[in-house]
Amino acid sequence: MENTITRTAHLDSRLERARTHFANPSLYLTGNYTISLRARIVKQLLGEISNCRIPDLGCGEWTISRQFLLDNNYLTLVDRSGGMLDRARMKAPAEFAKQITYVRSDLFEFHADGEFDVVFCLGVLAHVSSMEAAVAKISSYLKPRGRCVLQITDDHQLIHRINRWFYSAVRVVREFLGDCPLYFNRMSLADVLAIASRCGLKLLAMQRHRLMLFPGMPQLLGRWVIPYDLFVQNHPFLARHSEDVIILLEKEM
Repeated sequence: MENTITRTAHLDSRLERARTHFANPSLYLTGNYTISLRARIVKQLLGEISNCRIPDLGCGEWTISRQFLLDNNYLTLVDRSGGMLDRARMKAPAEFAKQITYVRSDLFEFHADGEFDVVFCLGVLAHVSSMEAAVAKISSYLKPRGRCVLQITDDHQLIHRINRWFYSAVRVVREFLGDCPLYFNRMSLADVLAIASRCGLKLLAMQRHRLMLFPGMPQLLGRWVIPYDLFVQNHPFLARHSEDVIILLEKEM
């Protein structure tokens, strides 16, 4: 009983840290070139889509879904952070206002109005309370043969594990100094694909990227992380060892 209470308290603390972090958009968005990299990969995986209803769960300033605003697509931008939604509104072209809906909610509280053609969920699964429940919820939003795009960090990658050990030590120091660093869910690609299968989703395609060879590499490279990451993606051996995976899934009939 005591262990259950302790685990629950730890989970609540971890989720509250995530909410506090993302409530300030600048903490997440400033200098985060990974977002534009994800947007490019999502476009490659999905190709051209039209006449689709698309929720972007954890939309941030909607860099990823904005590129699909044309071709009579309708976007529902969902984020728990009011600050993130304000940033999204500022970037919304006035001529497309009728094609965009803003919803302040998290993934579990969002109530869909009907089924969707495509669902985006990137940068979110690392912070949910239950991976199984999150993927099941995403699947429930999709109509049959609808597609979803998920992003995870594959914890089974060796280089990621080495970096994680370093960041775990840094986290201990930061907590000792009174800071509240983020915690991230640990997940393997195999585990996530197994959960997806149980939720009626089958794999269509995926792309690995973000091979960070040492801690702090993204900060050191700055905007040069973009050409570096494109180089990694185009070399199968390097891509195979990258930690981030963007997955395209389809809901079975």
